[in-house]
Amino acid sequence: MLIYGIGFVYFVLLVLLVAFQRSFIYFPSTEKPKFETFGNASEGYEVISVTTSDGLELNGWYHPAADPDKFTFLWFHGNGSDYANRVYWANYYTKRGYGVILASYRGYGGNPGKHSEKNFLIDADAWVKMVQNDLKIRADKFVLYGESLGTGIAIEMASRYPAFALILQTPYKSLRALAQNKFPIFPIRFVMWDQYDSLSRIKNIKMPVLMIHGTNDEIIPFRHAQQLYEAAPQSKKFVTLKGAGHSNIYDYGTDLAVLNFLEKQKSASEEQ
Repeated sequence: MLIYGIGFVYFVLLVLLVAFQRSFIYFPSTEKPKFETFGNASEGYEVISVTTSDGLELNGWYHPAADPDKFTFLWFHGNGSDYANRVYWANYYTKRGYGVILASYRGYGGNPGKHSEKNFLIDADAWVKMVQNDLKIRADKFVLYGESLGTGIAIEMASRYPAFALILQTPYKSLRALAQNKFPIFPIRFVMWDQYDSLSRIKNIKMPVLMIHGTNDEIIPFRHAQQLYEAAPQSKKFVTLKGAGHSNIYDYGTDLAVLNFLEKQKSASEEQ
């Protein structure tokens, strides 16, 4: 009877895990962000929107570059809060004259729609096309930036579209692998809908890649980034931030690592 009881509890937990799995992945802020909430941090930003291939209108924030020679970052954020909360990190670049587009996903920041990997890739595709077709930013001035969950999205976009470089902040090899570590007794491989398999996708990248990860990341293990880096083609660079966690990574010089990488890549391309 004890074995049957344990089996029943296991089955119920598995059913609940499958049914509510996206509640364990996505933690959106659903209200539309307001500039005044962020005070001076939002200065210079404007609302920008895209229409996805399935007809949704999504809003994000855009800070134009001060100089057309400066790079513009298309920023895909992580699974929590919304795009506007990345303004504090993004301002490390805007204060230096770079442009930043804080892209949004459906279900986040007052945008309509339901979140899923498939839907987020549709959203990201719309943002990249907007950069190309509406803002008309050339590929050699365009940087794809992925943060946490957004690294998987940025990697997929980098496999589809040209850009100067791909920046990955706290990347993972796959969401499935992260979930398997967290729930080792369940068959995650067979029940997980949104897998974000960056390990297989990164092999298709044909642009310079920078990966940045903290040794004390409590959300995404450091070894994930290491394994992803090993699978990435050249040219690539890995920056280890000793002592940095998942959410305080900019306290450890992330902006300097990003800008140094871009400047070196720019110099190398100009010499060719």
